Amino acid sequence: MLGVSSMMGIISAQSNIELARQNQTLANQTYRAGRIRERQGLTDGDQNAFDEGQKMQAKGQEMEMGTFEHLGSAVYAINNINVDNHSENDEDSQETQSASHNADGLSVSANRTITAPSQSGIDISV
Repeated sequence: MLGVSSMMGIISAQSNIELARQNQTLANQTYRAGRIRERQGLTDGDQNAFDEGQKMQAKGQEMEMGTFEHLGSAVYAINNINVDNHSENDEDSQETQSASHNADGLSVSANRTITAPSQSGIDISV
């Protein structure tokens, strides 16, 4: 049975995964808009538009780092979940906690299996 702190950890992980998804979407949009602006600058011979497009692309790539910060926070939240285990036989007790999201080309999954006494495995795929 999961306790309140465990549920809060799962909610925190899910929230961070959603923030990562939103951040990645915004980063992709900024980068694509920069590519379009850069091409317009090349086509029109407008150096300012070209430079602006390159700056937007760099900003999109920089924003992408925020995605990994949120994913790191999600993993941290899952790693720090306290499982309330009321079983007398800890060796046979096992709980799996997971948070996942798949949207906009960003597929994230974080799973933690807790097997008493204190073994855990974490699988994170981006």
